This record gives sequence, structure tokens and C-alpha cells, in this order.
Amino acid sequence: MNVTVVQKSATERELAIELPAADLEKAFEERLSEARKRIQLPGFRPGKTPKDLIRKRYGASLRGEAIDNLVQQSVRSACVQEKIVPVAPGDLSDFEAPEGGDVKFKVVVEVDPEIELQGYADLKFPVETKELEADEIEKALDSMRQRAAEVKDAERPSQVGDLVGATYKRIEIDGVERPLSAPAFQVEIGKGIPEVDAGLTGIVPGADVTIEFTFPDDYADESSRGKKGLYEVLVEKVLTRVIPELDEALAEKFGFKDLSELRARVETDLKATAERSAREAAWDKAVEAILEANPFEVPKARVQDYVQWQYDRMQKQGAQLPPVEEMQKAWAPEAEKLLKRQRLIGWIADKEEIRATTDEVGARIKEIAGMYGLPEEDIREELKRSGRVSEVREELRGTKTLNWLIGER
Repeated sequence: MNVTVVQKSATERELAIELPAADLEKAFEERLSEARKRIQLPGFRPGKTPKDLIRKRYGASLRGEAIDNLVQQSVRSACVQEKIVPVAPGDLSDFEAPEGGDVKFKVVVEVDPEIELQGYADLKFPVETKELEADEIEKALDSMRQRAAEVKDAERPSQVGDLVGATYKRIEIDGVERPLSAPAFQVEIGKGIPEVDAGLTGIVPGADVTIEFTFPDDYADESSRGKKGLYEVLVEKVLTRVIPELDEALAEKFGFKDLSELRARVETDLKATAERSAREAAWDKAVEAILEANPFEVPKARVQDYVQWQYDRMQKQGAQLPPVEEMQKAWAPEAEKLLKRQRLIGWIADKEEIRATTDEVGARIKEIAGMYGLPEEDIREELKRSGRVSEVREELRGTKTLNWLIGER
């Protein structure tokens, strides 16, 4: 096998591969022998059909199979030989396999580019935590009241603040009908698109409603922004929420002995959230500074795979999404940014030998157990069973690396 490699870009390698005709002939004969064992033609016992007859009837398809296998094997061998690690299957071109002649083709594979980051060790981005505002605790307590609200049938036409449960009968975006992958939905009137909220106001269960609207410019799904939408829905229920008072009973409902203990816990949690937000902001500044000083590319295949993973995950959760091809365009910039961040963190962690210790992993597992109110040993065993202890270790390694970048060492 002769292999010539051309670097087309930082993330692409073109391999020109040439195989002797004897390799294809050998691969074809092997496929022919395998086919003879499984193909039974009238008048012949299993495995006794003459090779020439099988060659005559199935030769073209068997040769095609032999070529496919030979190409795959040769690409793998060529990559090992040239120390190339593809991130996805390659694109084949200029293929030649004449009868009795050598096999020639080219394949372009994507690779992770080599990187060498500079100037990351002396960054100083302090964690600038904002002071807690006086009304933030009250807002948080009010949010808890909202979560503790009891939901019951409204027994009247819907109004702002109500929950409307319905099923989609038809969805159109810019005149194109979309599949109903998750037909059932529930919305709170007053928190959605104004025209949709208006269309769902003043109705009762059993009503058929048609709503025409325009997706806002800040709509979560970028591919739908500014487009015309049409929903045909069947209203199944109208629910109202009864919000409890802020009193001792509410505190007890959330597991606290009294209102003062609840307030203290809310204040502690808000401060922790503020500190976390400030820390993440410092991390972002550090990462952006390093990427600006050390630009590098991400293979397109990695971006596409990440978008596909996100798309599949959201569909499983019931999200209504446009075709994946549209999402590949809409989500690609953010996916590329995230993948660069992950590569940067991994490279620095390796370079600076940053690792999560056994004690740190144990402490994190204990923290997870506390979050879910489960025994620590149960969480540990579940993580081991599912092979996810390594995820905990990698999460900690990433956090330690980011803290290292902002000067906490």
C-alpha cells in the first residue's frame, strides 16, 4: 500500500492511497468463498454451488462488497501508519478500481489540530462578587410561594396567570407544516408570545383555537426568529394556582422549623449563587483571553456531532424543533465556542498536570448525595455501576483548571 498525505488545512488531511490489484483480487476471492457457504441454488447442496456460477450471478455485488471492505481497512491502516487520528469517517473521491488494475482513491479526514497555548499562566481575573440587594431575598421567597402554589381547575374562562393544557393539532412555520413530535403541552398565560397568550385567554376546556403570530426576534430557537407561525390546538384544561401566604406553615412545607430559618437559608443560597456567577464570569474572561491570543480551529465533524447530540437530547425531552439541518446552522457557532473551551481546558490540565484527587471525588459524591437527599453510598454505587465516576472526576478537573487560570492555585 502506497500512501501520500497532504495537509489541506489545520483540521484536514488528504490521503492518496494506492493498493495493488492483488489485494482486491484476494478480498474478492474471500467474499466469494464466504458467499458460497451461505448461498444455495437449486440443484446444489449447501456449500457445493460452483464458484463460477456464484461469480456469474453475484460477482458484481460481491466485488462491490470487497471494495468497500478493502477501502475501509486500508484507510484505517493508512491512518495508523501516518499517525493520523480521524474524528469522523472521511470523504472519498477520485476512486479507481479497473478490472485487473490497481485500486486508487483519495480520502479527506478531519483531525484535531495540534495546539500550543501561550500566555495562560499569568492571568489575573478576580472573582468580583456583587453585594446582595435588599429585595433579592423577598423575591426569592415569593418565588418559593409560587412553587408551593396548589393547582386546581379554574372552573371559568382562562385569564392571565392560569395554566392552559392543550394538544397541538397542527403547526405551521412560514407556511410549512411541521411534525407533531410532542403534541401535548402546558403554558402559563402571560409568559409566552403575546399573540399566543391572547389566543389562549378567555377560553374553556374543549375549545378549538387557531392562533396566528410572529416568532419574536429573541425566540430561543434562532431558526424560527421573525418567522410566521400558526398553531391549531385543542384546549383540554384550564388550571389556576392558589398561592400560599409567607408564614410559618410555608417554612414547614419546605422543611424548615420556622420562617427565620427559611430566610437564613435563602440568603445563604443567594450568596452562593452570586459567588458562583462571579466565578463563572472570571472563568469566561480567562478563556476568552486565551482563545484570543491563541486562535485554533475545531473540526466541522465535531461541531456537527455535538449539535446532533443536543438535538436528539432536546427531542427526547419533548421539544418542538425544526429539521436538524436548520439547527446545524443555528447552533454551530455556539457549539464551536464550547468545543474550543473544552479543548483549551483539557490541554492546560494535561500541561500543568491538574487532576482531581480521590478525596475531592469523594467530597463531590457526598455533595451530590446531599443534593438528592440520598445515602452517599447509594450514589457512589450508582455512579460506579453506570461508569460515571470518571465524569465526576473530569468535572472536578475542569473546575480546578479554571480556578487555576484565574489565579487560585
